[in-house]
Amino acid sequence: MLERAAKARTQMSGLEAAAVCMLLVITLVAAAAPYLVPADPVLKIGEPYQPPSLSYLFGTDEIGRDMLARMIYGVRLTWLPSLVIIAVGVSVGTVVGVAGAVAGGVIDLLLARLTDLFIVIPSTMIALAAVAALGPGIWHTVTAMSVFWWPWYARIVRSEVKAVSGRPHAEAARLSGVRGPRLVIRYLLPAALPTVLVTATLDVANVILVLSLFSFLGLGAPAPAPELGAMTARSLASLTTHWWIPILPAVAIFVLVVTANLAGDGLRSLMKAV
Repeated sequence: MLERAAKARTQMSGLEAAAVCMLLVITLVAAAAPYLVPADPVLKIGEPYQPPSLSYLFGTDEIGRDMLARMIYGVRLTWLPSLVIIAVGVSVGTVVGVAGAVAGGVIDLLLARLTDLFIVIPSTMIALAAVAALGPGIWHTVTAMSVFWWPWYARIVRSEVKAVSGRPHAEAARLSGVRGPRLVIRYLLPAALPTVLVTATLDVANVILVLSLFSFLGLGAPAPAPELGAMTARSLASLTTHWWIPILPAVAIFVLVVTANLAGDGLRSLMKAV
């Protein structure tokens, strides 16, 4: 029974596999949004406040813009920047973590203290202030968040590289004359990649929530850009009369977050089995 339970924990469930497939579909749809949208997301195409119907699957908003087109672009403006922030965080964190673990001594101490400093400061609040100072804009938000999103990855990579550097295969590589980047890339870094990959997948949901918060506060792309958080914020007054306008973007954020979490759990189970 214990063996069966252990095996079950190292297998991706059907729901988690479906979440991974759904994230792939979301990524493709977000990338191809300009070719998939049924109408221009910022132009009026019909009468305002048209409820969901066969003519307008998600209805129209207070101006008469197609909600389906705005939702697709909204996912694009939330999902793709989230991937950019995660990619920058993983890249910077990996470089800092590897540099500290391999160099050791004073360099390792300085990089470790720098990492701790970025972890303890209220990074979201500082990023919020930075975006407010720079002005609304999706790339201002991405830049401000990327600056503060690498420390946890640096700590993970440093820990994993230090742990593997004393193992027999790493010692054997050093004795055979392997040094520098080749030692790091071939023998040390691969040990950290599974943990970093799982962490990054689970972290996407946090990035989506923070991006949506910034957008909700009006610090994302300027209007009339169809960001999910901003679409919800601007139409809250219509909640009791035209529910689909604020509710559908909020549901899209919820689906993105839950799907990303499920996919991360599935990837973690898969990594355990490898």
